[in-house]
Amino acid sequence: MRNMRRRLALVGRRARRDERGAVTIEFVLWLPILLVLVLTALDATLVFSRQTRFWNVSLETARLVSRHAMDAEAAEGFARSRVAFAGYTPEVDVRVTDQMVVVSIAGESSAMAPFGMLRYVLGDRIVTSVAQVVEPI
Repeated sequence: MRNMRRRLALVGRRARRDERGAVTIEFVLWLPILLVLVLTALDATLVFSRQTRFWNVSLETARLVSRHAMDAEAAEGFARSRVAFAGYTPEVDVRVTDQMVVVSIAGESSAMAPFGMLRYVLGDRIVTSVAQVVEPI
C-alpha cells in the first residue's frame, strides 16, 4: 500500500511539472477571439471596397449620361453590369431631368458583408447617389 502511495505521489509531481499542452489550451482559448477579429476585418474590407465600387460606377455613369453618351435605360444596364458581384446585383436607378443626372445604387448590407460580423453596425442597405449637371449639346 505504501508503495502504491509513493507511485501516485510521484505521478502527481510529474504531472504538475509537465506543461505540455499548455500552449494548446491557450490557443484554443484565443482562437475564437482571433477568428472574430479576422472575420470582422474581412467584412469591413469587403463592404468598404464594394461601397467604393458603387461610388465609382455611379460617378462614371452620371458622367456618361451628362455628356449624352447614353440614355437612362442604357445607363442602368451599364451600371448594373459594373456593380454585380458574387451573383448579386444591387438596385440601380438613373434619373435624368433637363439639367441634372442622378445615379443611385443601393445594395443589401447582408450581401455586401458575407460573414455577418457587421450586421449590428451597418444598416439594412448601403446607398450611394451621385448628381451631375447635364452638359449642353
